[in-house]
Amino acid sequence: MFPIINQYGDVLVKNMRMESEKGKFINLKDIFGAYSMDVITATSFGVNIDSLNNPQDPFVEKVKKLLRFDFFDPLLFSITIFPFLTPIYEAMFSKDVTNFLKKAINRMKESRPQEKQQHRVDFLQLMINSQNSKDVESHKSKQGRYLIY
Repeated sequence: MFPIINQYGDVLVKNMRMESEKGKFINLKDIFGAYSMDVITATSFGVNIDSLNNPQDPFVEKVKKLLRFDFFDPLLFSITIFPFLTPIYEAMFSKDVTNFLKKAINRMKESRPQEKQQHRVDFLQLMINSQNSKDVESHKSKQGRYLIY
């Protein structure tokens, strides 16, 4: 995954250079927010998005909408104490956003076998590999061993 992060680091430097050449103040929140979004989407899903230069991308809009909630919300704290309130927590997120992300992930999972590039290093591919693993018993025994340590 480091090459992916390195690639987006180069994009970050290029974007900062372009902004500084304009002679205006640089809004670091926007630039680093876009960098973070690009790195997270690339390392998690293998999706290449230039969120700084393409803020209208549906993936960018939906993820921003998903992350727009208050971390200090009493409901969020209550869920950590009372896990049975999870259905209420799920209602906090917009259904169109969660449905969009579910559909996008399912499309990515379905398209992976048809792609020419077989060796991907993102979390989605790691989960697919684990799901398709023939050695399930070995995973269970390792998991049991890790719980003992």
